[in-house]
Amino acid sequence: MVGRAKQVGLAKAATEKGLTTARTSFFSFGGAPPQLYEAPEVADWAFSAKVGQLSSVIQTDQAFLVVQVVDRRPAGPAPKEDVVEQLRPLAESEARLQAARPKADQIAQAVAQGRSLEQAASAAGLSPIKVPAMGRLQPDPHVAGSPEAIGAVFGAPLGKVIGPIETPSGWLLFRVDNRVPPDSVAYDKLKGQVTSDILSRKQNEFLQEWVASERRGAKIEDLRTP
Repeated sequence: MVGRAKQVGLAKAATEKGLTTARTSFFSFGGAPPQLYEAPEVADWAFSAKVGQLSSVIQTDQAFLVVQVVDRRPAGPAPKEDVVEQLRPLAESEARLQAARPKADQIAQAVAQGRSLEQAASAAGLSPIKVPAMGRLQPDPHVAGSPEAIGAVFGAPLGKVIGPIETPSGWLLFRVDNRVPPDSVAYDKLKGQVTSDILSRKQNEFLQEWVASERRGAKIEDLRTP
């Protein structure tokens, strides 16, 4: 197939044999694309090969590979046409956020004038959501994607409306109505296990660092006779 690929191209030669091909994105030296994870030496070979050049047949644990260099670009930022599809969802998300900002500001202004959060949301055509008690390790899905929102929730005074805060899914205004004290009884039961886990983790980190320092300082001498 390699000989045929030199004549008509790798994709056509593979199709004639009932095989499939995959095209990688542009990649830098030392950063093999997912398609070449099983054969990183092929990614290194690509940087010395000419455009159009075919590799030899490479055997991996899963398959036999033949690779062809179809294009090369100079080092530097990727051209716009290569990243436009990746940036489009980000731009659309940002546009939706900015379109929703006026309503968030409207609610904040109504609260500042003395209305409750429920009244202000209703006047803006929205309905507030009551979130059950949550912890830092398992925050509510409405704030889970925003560390700033999680921190604001746990630092906000009771009864005060906070926001608007920008999150990946929209603008957040909230009011903390209640806080549940930590379960000290449950913690006391787990205290010994938690302490043991922390100590074990620290001991492991110390051991790994000690082994690494010993390796760095080790002197290797070849005692084999010539």
